[in-house]
Amino acid sequence: MTSKTKTNINLIWKHTHKDFKGKCSIEKSIMTRGSFGPISHLSDMEFKEELQYAQRKEIRLQRDKALKPIFASHNINPAYLTSTDQGRNTLNDVISLINFVLTGDLATQAIEAVKSAGIAFLEE
Repeated sequence: MTSKTKTNINLIWKHTHKDFKGKCSIEKSIMTRGSFGPISHLSDMEFKEELQYAQRKEIRLQRDKALKPIFASHNINPAYLTSTDQGRNTLNDVISLINFVLTGDLATQAIEAVKSAGIAFLEE
């Protein structure tokens, strides 16, 4: 069973689109499967699904936050961080992207910077 802690509720809230969240009374509430209600009142299965989605979104957010200065310092267009997640899901994806835009020592240096940053990726 997934714990309905304040931290988990806040993470779900953070990663729910603004059109699908609001407040019932004073509780943070979201729209799920056609009904609107407090996050804390979701069924265990719904809460787990929403939390897993929010955790994946948080990993992506932190990943891109860590990649942004590395890309900037190696003159890699920051637009690669605002498009779809393709090319950033795994370390191998990022290495392929770097090799696509840089060559030789420049690519090697950028790849080493990414590897040494200890970035968490979704699929490894």
